[in-house]
This record gives sequence, C-alpha cells and structure tokens, in this order.
Amino acid sequence: MTRGDRLGLSLVALVALAGAAWVAWSAGRAEPEPARDEPREVAVASQVPDRAPVEPAEDAATAGAPRPGPSVSVGAEWSRRNEQGIAALREGRHRDAVAHFEACLAAEPDEPVFAGNLAEALARLARELHAERDTREEALALLTRAVELAPDRADLAAALERWRKTAEAEDGYWTDESEHFSLSFDGTRAELMHGTQPLVEELERAYLDFGEWFGRFPVEEGAPKIEVVLYRRDEFREVTGLGHWAGGAFDGVVRIPVEDLAAERRALVETARHELVHAYVAALGATSIPAWLNEGLAQWMAPPFAGGRALAVQHARSRLREAELFPLSDLQRTIAAWTDDAKIHRAYAQSLAFTAWIAEWYGEAVLREMVLGAAEAEPVDETFRARVSIPIDDVLGDLQADLAR
Repeated sequence: MTRGDRLGLSLVALVALAGAAWVAWSAGRAEPEPARDEPREVAVASQVPDRAPVEPAEDAATAGAPRPGPSVSVGAEWSRRNEQGIAALREGRHRDAVAHFEACLAAEPDEPVFAGNLAEALARLARELHAERDTREEALALLTRAVELAPDRADLAAALERWRKTAEAEDGYWTDESEHFSLSFDGTRAELMHGTQPLVEELERAYLDFGEWFGRFPVEEGAPKIEVVLYRRDEFREVTGLGHWAGGAFDGVVRIPVEDLAAERRALVETARHELVHAYVAALGATSIPAWLNEGLAQWMAPPFAGGRALAVQHARSRLREAELFPLSDLQRTIAAWTDDAKIHRAYAQSLAFTAWIAEWYGEAVLREMVLGAAEAEPVDETFRARVSIPIDDVLGDLQADLAR
C-alpha cells in the first residue's frame, strides 16, 4: 500500500490534450501515404499508466471514481490541498492547481501522487501558454519540469522533444502580421521576405469566406490571430514528424512546407485554405466534431472556386464506386493516424463525398449547424437528426446506393 493509499489521495486523470495532424491533397496531386507519426501536443489519455489515474465519474476522461481510503492525522492537510488542486484543474484554473500541488509536494516530497498530479498540472498550464507565441519560453520550462517529475510519461517527453525541435527550427524566424493572421518564416529566404503578400491576401480572403459561411468571425470575437508558419520541407518533416507527401498540418498552428513560393503558389493556396478550415473549426470550439466531418469540410471548402470543388468531389466519388463505405463510427478520430494506405485514401474520399452529399441533398446550412452545435457540445448526429428527422447513418446508406448505380 502506498502512502497515497493511506492518505486517501486521488490521482489526476490524464486528459487528451493532443493536437491533430491534418493532411491536405487535391485531385491533381499525388496521393499521400498515411500519417504514421501524428504530431501531438501535450499529454494523451490513450497510454494509461499501470496505476490508472482517476477523477470523479462525471469527468468524460475518467477511468473511475477517486479511491477513498482511511485518513490519518499526518498529512490530512495535504490530502485536502490535493483535492483542491484537482478541483482547480477540473475548472481550468491551471496556475491555482500548480500552486496547490507544489505545496503538497514541498510538504511530502516522497509522495508519488503529488509528483504525478503536479506534472499533469504543469503540462496543462504549459499547453495553455504554448498556444501564445509570447509565452512559449515559459511553457517550455514548465513542460521540462513536468517531464522531470514524471519520467514515465512518454507522452510528455515526446511533446517536449517536439516543442524543442519547433523552437530550434523557428529560431530567428521573421513574423508578419495581418488583420487576422500571424505569418512566420525564415527571414533569410529572400523569396519569402519579398513574396508572401499574395499568400497573406489569399488567407485573408479565405478567412472572410469562411466567416461568412459559418456566420462567425473568431478573431473579432476575441480569439487570437491564426498562426501560419512556412518551412522548408526538411524542417517541416522534422517539426511535424510527417513524410514528404504531407501538404500541410494543423496542431494549433497551421504549418506548411514550401520550397519555391512562386512555383507552388496555386497548390499553397488550396493547402492553406484546407488547414485554415481546421483552424477555424478549432477557434469556434468545435474540436469534438468527428474526423469525417472535419476532413470532409476541409476538402470541400479548400478549392477557392466552385469548379475546383466539383472536380474534387467527382474524384472522391470515382474512388468509392467499387468500395464498401466505412461505418461513420470508424471515422470519429483522426484518419491521418491510420496505417493502411488503401483505407486511408478511401476514408478521405468518403469524408469529402459524404460532406458534399449532405450539402447537395439537405443544404449547406445543415453542415454549418452540425459544426456550431458541436461547439456547444451537441453530437453532430443528434444535430443532424433534429434538423432533418433522419438518422445520419441512413443518409450514408443513400450515398452508398447512389455510388452503386
């Protein structure tokens, strides 16, 4: 029995704080291989320690209730402070949580529960601070300490390594600001220093397009400007862990590889729009939408012209004509983490074809309401059924039947 058991302490549940890698490609490009090493942010719930961390049952990330135990007079104060720290984390007060767990660990330096909870609180605070450019140095220091406190947390170590690689790659980068974007790149690259304005204009045009479509403008509502970083392809692979095939990635920051800005401009515009859809959805708070809708929207909205959209949908449908569609339950989480080439290609194609099918038969407004509903914690299938009185799985069956004709 550990000392934590004797004190009736609770471990903090690991919360999934991971970002997502979103891979963009169009009908005119070579199709990518799947993302085998998906870029991630701090912490994951997928790797459960041997001693499973727990929180109260109402938390969606929990594995059970806190383990009560007989209290003793020695350490009772720190048991209470530990519970206060957990409550602070649950409410998103990360600095307060860190202060509580710091006090607990200072008083009981050999208590592994306190060390583990402090590591989790530091990681969550680091993730929060890392979202802002000006506080990333502090975030790096906090995550470094979290790794020191929890050397068994491979997820934290991996995130720290990635943050360090990103900081190293972007050291000395030049940053241009526009109304809604922060664009960073290597200032020693003359073609970028003097040639990014057209890309910025396309980004701003896309922001207005998407704002009008969603009826929301995140930056005007208080969200920070959307960060976009341009890398050489080898830097992009180093930072994201993705292969040479990746058109771009979004993990809280839009990351795009570019070697020749002038020659790649047309493809870059579509890639930027694709990743911007993910950034826009995240800024609206709709991070719970299933992968098929997130990827379907990104592919559907990426072409800047209607003709390009029609061609992309036609290409997706042609890929699916002889294929059995995936159940939507298989397409809830990021498709980029799959490892089967044929399946990942079909999954992306299905996401686009199904999104386009919904738009054609039930209206674009339904797609919009599904995203905005997800921002209010409403499952997209429930939003769909409430709007059209048909189960969304039945509509997938309609698409399958149409493709078979």
